[in-house]
Amino acid sequence: MADQGPFANWPHLDKPGRPERPEAPRDVLLLPSSDTISQETNQMASNNTLENFLGGSPLNTFARLLVISLVVGALLMWLELRPIDIFRGVQAFFDRWTESSGDTIQPTVDIMLEVKAAGYPVYGLSNWSTESFPWVKHKYTFLSQLDDYLLSGMVGVAKPDLEIFRLFLQRIHLQAEECVFIDDSQANIDAALRLGFTGILYRSAPELRTYLETLGILDGKSI
Repeated sequence: MADQGPFANWPHLDKPGRPERPEAPRDVLLLPSSDTISQETNQMASNNTLENFLGGSPLNTFARLLVISLVVGALLMWLELRPIDIFRGVQAFFDRWTESSGDTIQPTVDIMLEVKAAGYPVYGLSNWSTESFPWVKHKYTFLSQLDDYLLSGMVGVAKPDLEIFRLFLQRIHLQAEECVFIDDSQANIDAALRLGFTGILYRSAPELRTYLETLGILDGKSI
């Protein structure tokens, strides 16, 4: 394992406090799960059934969608629905799916922008399928501010599996000890801690701000 980083004495932060600030890290990795940004993705991160089902390799995704298509096709034949009815139904599903996703949690986005303004890169690591992510990215425009991101659907493995953390560190060329991992799932935090990350369990934007100020990443002044 790499040498202990500047956060070695911070095994896990679960209570906000303001002790003497440690030296700020060279690089900070913020991995906001979708939950930290929108109300809808709060629910999705705690229940990844759909995204895990649709995620994975293209071949697996195709096979799963083929099975769904056969089942749905048989049902539609039995119901005697026209192709145009099918198209309209699918279009309505995706329209309503994006409409039903929660609004942006702007205070969290503001913190992300403050971290970037302080000179730290901000990355995303999410359990999401590659097929549905473009709709999310289109709605939540702040995602374009991320320096990079990795989706479970891109690599066929999801949090809290340690492998996705290793793959992500390889992608961004950083060591875990150089990074702060933020997530609203305790299981994901525990996995990150095992690899040497500093972990912050997300509960609210004000609490997150307090943690980052305590670590010396933010100076307590809003941009």
